[in-house]
Order: sequence, then C-alpha cells, then structure tokens
Amino acid sequence: MLVFQVFSFSQKISVNFQLLLRFIQGLSFMLVLAGLAIAVILTKLSLPDVFACILAFVPTGWGILSIAVAWKPVMKHLGLWKSVRSIARLYDAGMGMLIFIPIAFFSWFPFVSTFQTRIMFNQAFSRGLEISLILAGDNPNTGL
Repeated sequence: MLVFQVFSFSQKISVNFQLLLRFIQGLSFMLVLAGLAIAVILTKLSLPDVFACILAFVPTGWGILSIAVAWKPVMKHLGLWKSVRSIARLYDAGMGMLIFIPIAFFSWFPFVSTFQTRIMFNQAFSRGLEISLILAGDNPNTGL
C-alpha cells in the first residue's frame, strides 16, 4: 500500500519536487525488487512460488477493495476514498491487461481462428454437417 501511495503521489505535488519524487519512486521500486530477490535467495522460495503468492494476493486485494467500496462513507470519513478509487483503477487496468493482452496476441495467428471454429462446432464436424451452409444461410431443403 505504501509503494502504491508513493507512485500515486506524483499527481499531487508541484513541479519543483519532481526530481526528488522520481528518485524516491525509483528507490522504492528498487527496494521492492531487492527485497523480493533476497527473499528468493535466502529462503526456499522458487520463482513459481513467488508467482503463486502474487496470484494468491490478487483476489485477496480485490476482496479488501470490495469491502472498502461497501464501506464508502467510512473510507471518506477516514480520508482513504481517493486511495481506494486509485487502487480500483489499478486493479481494473491490471485485470484488463491480464485478460485481453493474450487474447489480442493470439488473435494475430491464423491457426487460432481455425482452432476456435473447430472447438465451437466439434460435434457438427464429427457428424459431417456442412457448417459453411449453416453459416451462409443456404437452405438445402428449399424444394420441400
């Protein structure tokens, strides 16, 4: 939370302190990375364990954020509402990137479209139905 506050503080302060602010942001980022590296080196944690921990904290943070939204009057009274909104925007952007970047990446490959069509119409393919006729709207039974 403190690291997030350091990085979101830049919009609130004047131009005179930008150099100091960028230095503090860079230093805090390096400290977080160094702490993570030290935790991996000194303990029996592996990189998949760290990744699993990050994935475990995502729904936990979302739950805490949902509770904070439900307690909006209390958060406003405590002066934390702007932070809650900023963290919500961060979660929204992060989840959007996590979900849609792989979809956009795989949509560039032509075999994905073929694979997707095969999965969607697998039962029809196995029965030997002509999917192209169904999709085109051609009705072979017009003479009936």
